[in-house]
Amino acid sequence: MANTTGTISCSYAPSSNQQVITISGLTTSSLSSAFSVMISSILVPPTVNSSESISIYSQWSNGIQIDTCTTTIIGEVAAPFQSTSFTSNDNTTVQSSFSAMMKLTLSRTFYYQDSIVLTLPSQFSSAQVSSINFPTFVPTQNLNTLTLSSFPSSPNTIASNSVLSFTLSGLTNPLSIVPISLIVSIYRSNQLYQQSTLTYSAVAGLISSFSISASSNFVYNSGSASFTIKSNLTISLNSPITITYPSTISASNVATTNILSGSLDGTMVANGSYQINNNQIIFSKIYTTNFAGTTILSIGNFLNPPTVQPSTYLISLADASGYTIMTGSYIFIASTKALLSNSVSASSLKVLDTGVTYTINIAANYGFTSVSILIPSDISIGSYYASTCAPNSFSSCSLSGNNLTFIGSLVAGNYALSWGYTTNPNSMQSTASFLVYTYLQGWGV
Repeated sequence: MANTTGTISCSYAPSSNQQVITISGLTTSSLSSAFSVMISSILVPPTVNSSESISIYSQWSNGIQIDTCTTTIIGEVAAPFQSTSFTSNDNTTVQSSFSAMMKLTLSRTFYYQDSIVLTLPSQFSSAQVSSINFPTFVPTQNLNTLTLSSFPSSPNTIASNSVLSFTLSGLTNPLSIVPISLIVSIYRSNQLYQQSTLTYSAVAGLISSFSISASSNFVYNSGSASFTIKSNLTISLNSPITITYPSTISASNVATTNILSGSLDGTMVANGSYQINNNQIIFSKIYTTNFAGTTILSIGNFLNPPTVQPSTYLISLADASGYTIMTGSYIFIASTKALLSNSVSASSLKVLDTGVTYTINIAANYGFTSVSILIPSDISIGSYYASTCAPNSFSSCSLSGNNLTFIGSLVAGNYALSWGYTTNPNSMQSTASFLVYTYLQGWGV
């Protein structure tokens, strides 16, 4: 109570159709200014837009009324369910059919004459509903609204904290993993009583097949490539396609440019384009309608893996809002490149001469971390060869069987690899070859 001077007292007189609170002793003299009254622990009407009103009037101590006013209670909101859940009973993959279990924990008592209204997303428009709580009820469909009513009268109430369980069948998972919403409302005497929104998301599907055909299969080759994507799932209008390079590759960014060619089940793609950004190839303007089938796209800027290590390229198709529809991958295994040039020379060409120094000259246009030289079987290397390995740009060399390996971290360039304490072949007719391989982090290049 504010702006009063008296000693107030309050009384409460409930009746069947109204509750009366009387406040006495507001002032010891006349009162003409504004004053306020606060009543705590008042019970809000049970439903939204109930049009319940509160009447306030003042009177003299002898009971003669002075003035009165009536106000309507507004701004009520439905009580949310204590908890809700919506889970698939079987398939969760996008675009697939499924059934689901919906559970509602009541925050207010349910009365058998209440109605339950499901506001359905378009994917659930053909839903069929059953419940372990209610052996019978009447479902009424109106567009995307399904109303459940005429519940059994026994029991006539279900207490708060109880769980209502419903099975929904005939559902279809959404086109992508975009979250969709289902609104569940309970009405009492056509007034909103309890309400919550349930959210559901499907999981991305898998592309039927995905392959990459590069113009050259050599390591670190930069050139054109074609991508073939086969899908049984529907790809939506304006869906982007994203292909992500393996982490071992650092692809240069490319501003948006037209694809070299493209087709959808053999029909040419008119205005498709792509860009390369943050190690991803992103295609756009490929799908002008919903599509399921074979997509073939060709671009002029594709980078092969840097080694023969199997490298995984990832692909993702999303809807126009960026929510994933399906994913896939392709393992690319590149082939080793030939060295720009290589040659071998020896400090002596006499058969069976010992202490000979051999030198292999190589030229590479890419970096590498080791060189492996397979020595012909009729040439032998002495035990002190390691002290003669050159050049100093290599940190070490080692011999295992007939495999002589130079270790280092080298950039593209010309290198002369030499070693001593070697014995020549026993015949001038020897035609055995030295085989030279370069590697990057253990993988052939």
